[in-house]
Amino acid sequence: MEVSKGRLWAGRILSGLIGLLMLFTAVAQMTLAGDVVEQSAKYGYQAGDLRMLGIALGLAALLYLVPGTQVLGAILLTGYFGGAISTHVSHQEPFLPALVIGILVWVGLWLREPRIRDFAQMRVRL
Repeated sequence: MEVSKGRLWAGRILSGLIGLLMLFTAVAQMTLAGDVVEQSAKYGYQAGDLRMLGIALGLAALLYLVPGTQVLGAILLTGYFGGAISTHVSHQEPFLPALVIGILVWVGLWLREPRIRDFAQMRVRL
């Protein structure tokens, strides 16, 4: 099944922006940049925890950006955002941003990958 050029590029742009945002976040976590340590400490995360989370996020983002491993990357990012949502809920904070980004991970993939649309059986006519 073919993907229209517009849908393909919309998916690539959306996925690319999300992937780059996640890579930026991963680098900030791994290098303990700015006030990342301070902000994360309020959730109970130590510096070593941040480095491990940054490595996991960076790997997931890279897998998401590579066409052959994009589905695995999306699954791993979904797990990452599930943890983020859980952390925010347990601290009675808004979790909507993490939820929206997690959904956009799959929207970007859905737009550019017909097998995802077939699997999900969500053939929306755009």
